[in-house]
Amino acid sequence: MTSCATCARLKHEKAKAMEAGDYRRAADLELKIRHHPDGHKMPPFGPRWGWIA
Repeated sequence: MTSCATCARLKHEKAKAMEAGDYRRAADLELKIRHHPDGHKMPPFGPRWGWIA
């Protein structure tokens, strides 16, 4: 899986939170990282993108 800029930012913030001892924030960021890959899917094709089914 390729990581996008959002994934990289979230991973960096999680690492900083772990170093600071803020494990609750690190856990929240881990959940965001796990749920984010849904955003990597291409948008559905349709008239808006110039292709009509």
